[in-house]
Amino acid sequence: MPSFERHVSVIVPAYEPDERLPALLEELLNDGRLSPVIVVNDGSSAASSGIFAAVHDLEGVVLLQHPRNLGKGAALKTAFRYCLESLPTCIGVVTADCDGQHTVKDILAVAEALKEHENQLILGVRNFNAPGIPARSRAGNRLSVLAFRLAGVRVTDTQTGLRGIPRSLMTLLLDSPYDRYEFETSMLIEAARSGIRFHELPIQTLYLERNKGSHFSPLRDSFRIYRVLLSNTAAQMRRFVVSSLASAALDLSLFSLLFHILLPALDVPRLFWATLIARLVSATFNYLMNRRYVFQSQGAWELKSLVEYAGLCQLLAGLSYISMRGLLSLVPNGPATLLKTCVDLALFVASFAIQKCVVFHKTQLPCPKCGTCKTGKHNF
Repeated sequence: MPSFERHVSVIVPAYEPDERLPALLEELLNDGRLSPVIVVNDGSSAASSGIFAAVHDLEGVVLLQHPRNLGKGAALKTAFRYCLESLPTCIGVVTADCDGQHTVKDILAVAEALKEHENQLILGVRNFNAPGIPARSRAGNRLSVLAFRLAGVRVTDTQTGLRGIPRSLMTLLLDSPYDRYEFETSMLIEAARSGIRFHELPIQTLYLERNKGSHFSPLRDSFRIYRVLLSNTAAQMRRFVVSSLASAALDLSLFSLLFHILLPALDVPRLFWATLIARLVSATFNYLMNRRYVFQSQGAWELKSLVEYAGLCQLLAGLSYISMRGLLSLVPNGPATLLKTCVDLALFVASFAIQKCVVFHKTQLPCPKCGTCKTGKHNF
């Protein structure tokens, strides 16, 4: 195989493809800018043997085989592993579907964007407001965008298969436990968790034969996708609860130590200083726990997130006070303790969402070449 300097390859996972697959490959190879093109036969039946025979005969195509159908995610991981082991100068890959839903023009555009932003995840996004888009697809995308946003992932097309994936992210994704369509969901979550930015690129929206060639099961695969989202958020919420309880225990213990043992010998306002010192220490502990343990932020200490966290603490305290004043004015003889519990539970959930989506929303990973800068613009 010839050597390619600083190149981008194409990955096409294929299960029971038709004649559109070799046509797509021929057009890509004729252009000559993306090579090799890696096709993964994900356990297709004998009915597709003629298609894969034609694919095998194309110069510039690497054909990988699964003995049985393992899923789109497994096919992508097989191709990632090949790239990482056999293509050391490949800076990343473009993934495209085998059913003709992605044009060569858009595939090339995503590849060029990846070369320019080689430490970012490039997403070829469709315009779901364009004429001719099925209402079900439009509604489904809006719902999934909202669900992803609540999970801390901000994208406008969650299910696009046309993606430019940097080499650094391919390495991380090999450890993903998901093998089917939910793998692409976990890719977005892993990118966000690891601080890899998203770069969206508008592409042509095609629904050929109303997506007749798609093997996506709306019920089964949608369940798998949302299960990934929910499990990720639930795991973070569990860690958030542990962090909050540990911080509260530290605050109470330190307050008791200061108020009853350390401060009585000093001529200072015990209540004020015990409260202040305990809260400063416990808040710092909570910030560090949330940053590293709950939301698993990467990189060095960030003053920005610390300032945002401090501001959020003050905001929540103010909202708690204002809410209680308002509720007690509406229900003067109401159960104050119960009302305070309800208010603080609501603010607890709000705090989790704000910290997840704003305070500890990840920044870009360092450049995979030099390990320090964040431009990613290095030649191999």
